[in-house]
Amino acid sequence: MENFQQFSMYPHCSVSGVNTYVNNTENMNMNSELCYGHVRTVGNDTNNFTHMRKGSLSNQNMHYLSDNDSMNKRLKKSIASPQSNTPPTREVEPPTRLEMLIIQLSTNLNTVSEKLEKRIDELETNFEQKITEKISEKVSIMIDEKLKQNIDTVREEVKSDMLGMQNKIDELEKTVKTKTIGEKSESRNKIVIKNLNFDEREKENEEITKNKVQTLLKDGLTLSDITLKSVCIKEGRGSYPGVVIVEIDNFDNKSKIMKNKRKLRANRAYENVYINNDQPAESRNIQASIRTESLRLGVWNVRGWSLKSNDNSQFRKQVLEYTNCDILAITETFLRKNEKLNIPGFTFFGNNRKTINRNANRGSGGVGVLVKDEIYNSYTFETLDSEVDGILWFKMRSKTDFLSLCIAICYLPPAESCRALDHHVFFQTLLEQVYTYQNMGRIVICGDFNSRVGRNLDYIEGVDNIKPRSVVDFTENHQGDAFINFLSDANFAILNGRFGDNDFTYISPTGRSVVDYVCVPYEDMECILDFKIMPMSNIINELNVMPDRIPDHSLMYCDILLPKAVSKASYGDRNTTGLKRKFKVSALPNDLNFLTMRR
Repeated sequence: MENFQQFSMYPHCSVSGVNTYVNNTENMNMNSELCYGHVRTVGNDTNNFTHMRKGSLSNQNMHYLSDNDSMNKRLKKSIASPQSNTPPTREVEPPTRLEMLIIQLSTNLNTVSEKLEKRIDELETNFEQKITEKISEKVSIMIDEKLKQNIDTVREEVKSDMLGMQNKIDELEKTVKTKTIGEKSESRNKIVIKNLNFDEREKENEEITKNKVQTLLKDGLTLSDITLKSVCIKEGRGSYPGVVIVEIDNFDNKSKIMKNKRKLRANRAYENVYINNDQPAESRNIQASIRTESLRLGVWNVRGWSLKSNDNSQFRKQVLEYTNCDILAITETFLRKNEKLNIPGFTFFGNNRKTINRNANRGSGGVGVLVKDEIYNSYTFETLDSEVDGILWFKMRSKTDFLSLCIAICYLPPAESCRALDHHVFFQTLLEQVYTYQNMGRIVICGDFNSRVGRNLDYIEGVDNIKPRSVVDFTENHQGDAFINFLSDANFAILNGRFGDNDFTYISPTGRSVVDYVCVPYEDMECILDFKIMPMSNIINELNVMPDRIPDHSLMYCDILLPKAVSKASYGDRNTTGLKRKFKVSALPNDLNFLTMRR
């Protein structure tokens, strides 16, 4: 059995393996005999022994091979019948080298298969992307070419239509220009008179209207050598008054009328009559679409306005009527506590001085404003601030549109007065109020500040684009310096000296000075149509009266242009959904590509 185990160690049990086993066995036996001291003679005995040993071994080997074959057959039979429930009697031998190689080869094949499959998937994906890009590029080129052809066709059609429309526009312009030139030549020597009293007899007899216009020119404008060529009455629509269209014999006489029409304001009989140039229909329509309103604001230190009917109150009423102010801001009203002025045709708002010496014979200080009833009925008025002595803020807002105007009436006593105020605190308070109300509408600040500014600038030279003012009072004081600083901080400019002739606002036997001002923001300077300073001596001469006491402050007034909103019903509520939009297609480039497709 030991020999069998040794024999089985030779690979594949081949014939060469058997021979090798036999030779090795003989050598081992010979070596063992030498080791134990058994000496054999060399001769026939040796040969016989060798021959006998080989024969014995050959028989044993043959017997072993036959036994081995029978054993292999039994193993094959058991493998061929796996359904047999008899378990194998021998243990499973470990895998041979060939089996190991086969297993390794199978593993390598699986790995290669997976890599190959992955590579094929990548190739398919890349191929699909390239195909898609190529198709998209081709489609994009085709679309661009097609669109370019269509655009060229549409462009030519539009150019043709535009050329036809341009020709029609040119023809219309020529027609309108010819008509406008004719109308201008016709209206060159014509004027329009508004608010002239109308007599029913004028409908049948134009001579009555002609005589009325001649009287207007003679009495209202002091022009008696004007010849009228024709007179025509145009009746108004609804509640609007009619107008009188007058044709003058020559343009020079018309110019005289236009230069002297301002005199109508000083004439009580014609203070509401207006003379304007006659305009073509197109110009009238344009001006009608731009609605504006002029407001006359007057400023006057009245030096007390008596509540009694006496010389003081009568003279001040005459001045109020003469200046024809829509709003008159007054300072030093001398009213006590809750006293108010009651002037027919006007509404009064006031801020009377809150603390007065109980032993005083009259009031002192105080500011207020008189609003003409026509203006009061067209606007909503609101007092914004009357807490500070000497400052009254009020706001007027139109009832029909967005127009709002905030006016501050101020009185700062002289520095040497027993009721003097800290001018730094006064102007700081006024500046804070400006910042508070500046977004509510336009602002006008006016009154008697007892501040002499001299040549000081109310703007930053080289930065603010403001017209320089002419100066008549070259004296300065501390309140004037503080006033200039306030104007620079608030971005307000003085109107005094920037419109027409400048003059003093305080005139007395002891001297003259400029202490009363009207101020507006820089950006609102263009909205001031006119500004005048009227000394009391001139007004007294015009009124031909002599009051017991002549006020020592001049009256100032400015005409303010106020824009008005267009009616929402005519513009704001238009339905624009049905309107066609127009586009300037002529500006499109010829090589325009509308689409550049990108994946």
